[in-house]
Amino acid sequence: MLKKNIIIFLIPLFMAVFILSNPIKSLAAKKITFIKLKIPFAVEVPDGKWIDPWKNACEEATITMIDQYYQGKNKLTNAEAKKLMLPIFTLENELFGFNKDTNAEETMQFINKFLSFTATIKENPTLDEIKNELMVKRPVISMHYGFELNNPALRFRQDGSSYHMMVISGFDDAKKEFIVQDSGNPKGLDFRYKYDTILKTLHDFDRITGQANGPARVLFTEPKTLVKVQNGKRIYLISKTQKQYIAHPDIFKKRGWKWANVKIVNKELLNTLTSGEPIWQ
Repeated sequence: MLKKNIIIFLIPLFMAVFILSNPIKSLAAKKITFIKLKIPFAVEVPDGKWIDPWKNACEEATITMIDQYYQGKNKLTNAEAKKLMLPIFTLENELFGFNKDTNAEETMQFINKFLSFTATIKENPTLDEIKNELMVKRPVISMHYGFELNNPALRFRQDGSSYHMMVISGFDDAKKEFIVQDSGNPKGLDFRYKYDTILKTLHDFDRITGQANGPARVLFTEPKTLVKVQNGKRIYLISKTQKQYIAHPDIFKKRGWKWANVKIVNKELLNTLTSGEPIWQ
């Protein structure tokens, strides 16, 4: 009987996870020609000053935008974005020993460890693969050789890496354009690049050469879930089949999480999940 009850409780919680984790066939079958996700935009220099660490903060701005999107926000002030981004530099320094030019692997590692969504690397993505993610409302993180984006609003030094990261948040088949959130451009909200421009400039940062000349990579994303049991005090962050205990209430404030997003789940269900590393900061 207990086993049967566990199965019954498993079905409703993981139904949502399944839908978010798998392209919906009915959407794929239907010809969708335009998508624009409402992503809260953040510029990488919230104070407008191109100084360290902000002048290389396109990665931090990108993951902040998606983190807040998955938490239900659709707008960020410069002050809010700055407050959310600042702790990321510290955590990156602790995790990697640096915070500049985090590549696909490093960015994925940081996201999966600290943020409210997960990321997986997709190498040599096709146009349809990126569009499929957007059709199920999952923004895509893209890495680029910035000079070839040919955008005069982006400030790349001639002797720099020209590495750039953006949020792909939509597409427009009529104009053959991706809609992006380009944090390096103060007017980067819902900015547009041609399909060919995005796909041809995809290059990960190569830690050995110090240049954006690595393979064509993007990060596919999906949300995690905040849960607790009825009358329980412990809150967990669930990612697929793993749970992570949130060790202190202040973590909610630091990460901009909302108590209202915490879902109640059955204790037996929670016990079926493997325990990951507790979240302490």
